[in-house]
Amino acid sequence: MNVNGLIFFLSIGALFACDKDEDLTTDDSAGTVVKVNSAHFLTAGLAEPISIVSKALSNGTTADCYQIVTKSTPSDHAQGPWCPVNITDDASKGGIWLEGGNVYDVDGAFIKNLATFYKDNTWQMYNPATGAITRTTTQAECQAAANPNVGAEYKNYCVECLPSYVSSITKTYYIPVTPVKLTSPVRFAAGPGSTGPSARGLAFNGVVFDAPAPVSAIWAPMRLPLLTMRADIST
Repeated sequence: MNVNGLIFFLSIGALFACDKDEDLTTDDSAGTVVKVNSAHFLTAGLAEPISIVSKALSNGTTADCYQIVTKSTPSDHAQGPWCPVNITDDASKGGIWLEGGNVYDVDGAFIKNLATFYKDNTWQMYNPATGAITRTTTQAECQAAANPNVGAEYKNYCVECLPSYVSSITKTYYIPVTPVKLTSPVRFAAGPGSTGPSARGLAFNGVVFDAPAPVSAIWAPMRLPLLTMRADIST
């Protein structure tokens, strides 16, 4: 993924955010207020031009905020691949998997060796006779397999949910034109007790940086939803 020019607003909880749809905040520990420059956003990643609206802040005051309606789909680089098709496929045919703080290439060999990787012989995500990897191939299958209460029929699936499945979905975010410092920090930890927003930041190409996914809950039913980051990264 080429992230040159895609500097995002990291949500660390030091500034008042505009009222929901989604609250986003930025760090200002040094006491310097930096105005948001809406011109940095790539128009191809937005559903409509950025506008300025008056919104209520979390401290009860109002402020001018940028209204950013994003497609959440990158327009500046290619996406994929995700699930390899066969256990003979190399790393160029699959995405990546995160486990224990490490990043793994999901090639055919990785899928073949999942039982060893997780020390559980019930992992069997391919046809031993043909080497074909069991994976979702339609939007309906993606939605069924991605369900937290997935049925037994979707165990041992490589879950491939394509960006085209959500191409019509947009999200609206509000960022203060001139940020205002919070009087107390906001907790951004995931799970019960969290008071912060699920979104951690917004890239200039419109992609949202969400909170970490609960990996153990994802693979517990023996599913493997993949990430991809195959292009060169530059800063």
